[in-house]
Amino acid sequence: MRKNTCIFMDLDGTCISHYGDLFDIMKNESHVLPGVVAFFREARKDGMYIIVTTARPPSLRDFTLRQMEEFGLWCDQLVMGLPTGKRVVINDDSGGECRAIGIGVTRNE
Repeated sequence: MRKNTCIFMDLDGTCISHYGDLFDIMKNESHVLPGVVAFFREARKDGMYIIVTTARPPSLRDFTLRQMEEFGLWCDQLVMGLPTGKRVVINDDSGGECRAIGIGVTRNE
């Protein structure tokens, strides 16, 4: 990917381990998943814009930002309180070039 690319990245199960519910999240027993820190470093080096998304409630914003910092993760924006269902990106094309890509990953891998 290249500069001026905007990446929407889910947090739990994609960047850090996902298990249990909000009470389990607050125990802070999660860990960063393999390859995620390297991906974030490369994205920053390449000038990508990262938006981290999560179903965590906005009341956990400070906790979530601290947790991300402890794991060596950063974002340009943190979007919280999303529904737990599917997420769809809709974007226009540019001269025939598709500018919306969806990538699904297996939870916690």
